[in-house]
Amino acid sequence: MQERRKKLRYDIAVNTRLVVNGKSYDCSVSDIGMGGVLLSVDNDIDKHVSLGESGELCGPVDAMFSGEIVRLEPGLIALKAYVNETNVNYLLDTIFHEHD
Repeated sequence: MQERRKKLRYDIAVNTRLVVNGKSYDCSVSDIGMGGVLLSVDNDIDKHVSLGESGELCGPVDAMFSGEIVRLEPGLIALKAYVNETNVNYLLDTIFHEHD
């Protein structure tokens, strides 16, 4: 099956927190690209957040990514975030240098 994504994505694994309506949820970034961020979350997250709500990532990514929740499945959330290349490069550089 051919990949349909229009924007390059980077597979990464970094723990962070998703903040929605002032409440914080543990999660990890699964991949990131110029169009958004895919998060691994607890399976029951859909009981606490909804499609269309705004979310913000905090923690190692320093709240540089925020956007609308556009995908919500057990264990997964996608944020449509307009991520610029500088932020992606900063995040990747930070993550990979932490492990040196």
